[in-house]
Amino acid sequence: MQRVIPVAITALAVFIAQPALAQGPRDTAFGFSGVTYLIEAQDAVFTDADEHLQGNFGFRFTKAFFGERSWGWMLDGELYLGVASRELLDVDMPNTMFGLQAFVGPVIALGSFQTYATIGVNRTTVGDSEIVEVPGLVVIQYVGSGGLSNVWAAQLNALGQAAGSSTVVASIPRYSKVAAAGMFGISYDFGGSGFGLRTSLDYIPIFIGPTRNNFRFTFSIAG
Repeated sequence: MQRVIPVAITALAVFIAQPALAQGPRDTAFGFSGVTYLIEAQDAVFTDADEHLQGNFGFRFTKAFFGERSWGWMLDGELYLGVASRELLDVDMPNTMFGLQAFVGPVIALGSFQTYATIGVNRTTVGDSEIVEVPGLVVIQYVGSGGLSNVWAAQLNALGQAAGSSTVVASIPRYSKVAAAGMFGISYDFGGSGFGLRTSLDYIPIFIGPTRNNFRFTFSIAG
């Protein structure tokens, strides 16, 4: 009996210490990411002459196809959102940054680790912003007494509002880029067989002149 207990403890320790992917690499993951997007001064998104490394929050989905091998192919897609905080004529003019990117390429599983090198496409957009001045007008409000007069009053009020034309004092144009991109990264899976957790770190060059060097960290549920 005294020998059985140490043997049982040793067997349990060996079982716990088994690699997370003893039954094969996990092939599906969905999670949340933090991803950068480098904006150059020449992009005219900001009014200063600086680079801006924008941080964004994303949703990422990955699907790999291993078969019975330790290597295979993977598909990777992400939607990310951020805010371009900018200023013009001492007026804050933030706008939403919206990005989509997708990749495909080979992946190799090394125990709990997976490493991959892919190619794909990135599209990132920041909306335009304007400072608008509306000249002061004397506005006459028409009120109908019922029936057809209500219809005429509504029409006259609509014409009066349309006459209040606005003037654009200053603006920042819309930014939208579609470009080829790459992704080179490594991930690590935690937990036993079945579903677990995954962390990954990626380098994502976007091939616009000059090449934009971006990085991504993802925390996912994988299975």
